[in-house]
Amino acid sequence: MSNITENSAAKKSKTWIRESENLLRYCGSKGKGAWYFRGQVNGKEVRKRLWATSKTAARQAALDVQRKFRDSSGKATHPLKSYVQRYLNQRATIKKPETVKKDIWVLNEFSCSYPDFEKTGIHEVTPESLNCWLNDLRVRRIQGGHRFSERTKNIHRLILFKMFKTAMKEGLITGNPVSGVEREKEKPCNKGIPTPNEFQILFQDLEKKNSEAAEFLKAVGFSGLGTAELLALTESNLNFESGYIVNIVRKKTNLTFDSKMTRQCIGFMRQRIEHLKKGKEQEHCLNTPLFKEMNYNEIFHDGCRRCSLPRYSPRSFRKMYISRLYIKGVPVNLIAKWQGHSDQGQLILKTYARFTRESENGQLDNIEI
Repeated sequence: MSNITENSAAKKSKTWIRESENLLRYCGSKGKGAWYFRGQVNGKEVRKRLWATSKTAARQAALDVQRKFRDSSGKATHPLKSYVQRYLNQRATIKKPETVKKDIWVLNEFSCSYPDFEKTGIHEVTPESLNCWLNDLRVRRIQGGHRFSERTKNIHRLILFKMFKTAMKEGLITGNPVSGVEREKEKPCNKGIPTPNEFQILFQDLEKKNSEAAEFLKAVGFSGLGTAELLALTESNLNFESGYIVNIVRKKTNLTFDSKMTRQCIGFMRQRIEHLKKGKEQEHCLNTPLFKEMNYNEIFHDGCRRCSLPRYSPRSFRKMYISRLYIKGVPVNLIAKWQGHSDQGQLILKTYARFTRESENGQLDNIEI
């Protein structure tokens, strides 16, 4: 008997399909769907049949019902505060927590600093108010000593756009207010090659602010390896007798290669290992990474901004190292081999052909940055 009751209850529940928060569709025995509005308006439960033949028309009719039942003071039926919280809860169930980290950060900032956030309805947000909020946020960030670049604004804009787009799909608003907020043109990372003098200027600045980043800058400039290769580097990869960094894994191809060290690089690597062995935080072993994982791109960009330098990245200083080898006359096929390239130096010739080579038989030991 209990099975019959459960089956009938399940069958009955299937007749109602919830399309969005306030929009339901009733499917009778004949299979024809009727649309209904059901939700809280000004603290009252409202149920109303919507004479619509499609989902799009039903959403528009639901919006009309909300407008009709709003009070004269313009009180919103959907407060912005409750919707932001509900949207974050939905995102947490759909995506992994790591992927919504930026969403949580941006929307929490939006909740804390948007004017009259708790009293505002979602339909009252306008492009003008969002532009004012973003401009004020930029001023507060800069005054607090933090960055607020064009990319930061675009990230805020994108996350808010997705949230209001979801609200449109649910029939809560008719237009996306973020569409009226212009996207900033981002400054590309500088593709030029820094000079040894600029290298020294940035190193001196980072040494005062972040000694670990300063050491990483030296590693890039003295070895010419990329960020991924250096972060995976351990003492077991260093062969001081032969003067090579061995078994380096290239991230793009997952193949290994060996890279020749200059005399300057050998001295730096020895000092780095001695420094890590003296540290009291943990015992240094052969398989311990020589460098910590950090957002070196952002750290270098901040340092360049303080020193009034172009927007250099770790990759820029890798190019600086390769250009020095090329100018000093080190054979191109050897440079390519030490960088893990398999094209016998064609890419290096194409990139650095504008530089004048001093000779064709450069000595690697005499090269210094």
